[in-house]
Amino acid sequence: SFIKYNEGLVDDNVRSFYLNMMSNRWLSTRLEVTGHCVIFISALTSVLRSNHMDAAQAGLAISAAMGVTQSLSWVVRMYSELEVNIVAVERVNEYSALTTERELVSTSPPHKEWPQKVVSSIRMCQFVTEKDWILSSKTSPSLC
Repeated sequence: SFIKYNEGLVDDNVRSFYLNMMSNRWLSTRLEVTGHCVIFISALTSVLRSNHMDAAQAGLAISAAMGVTQSLSWVVRMYSELEVNIVAVERVNEYSALTTERELVSTSPPHKEWPQKVVSSIRMCQFVTEKDWILSSKTSPSLC
């Protein structure tokens, strides 16, 4: 039935949206873990080399490492967006190269009995309180 078909379409849409969100969360988690590893290595190096660098250099190294997480996430997202845009351009290029259907051109004129005016009939439904639906028929002439 119509309702079951639409429910199936909604389920497919939700399933693909869920997979998209889960892959984004997976990517975010991996990027954050990578950034935290860089921060940890920077802090560990600062502690191990504390006799060769002062506190300002150690603070600068750790602060710069903290920006890596955001930068890494931004670079990956921009690369993904660029790839999506390139795919869209490839599709437009592919569709523009398709051959179009030829126009329908008739070599013979229509018969003389062919109608010059068309009368269309429109059925309208109106809801009247405390009564059933009422069908009223109206005709309106229009030119083609």
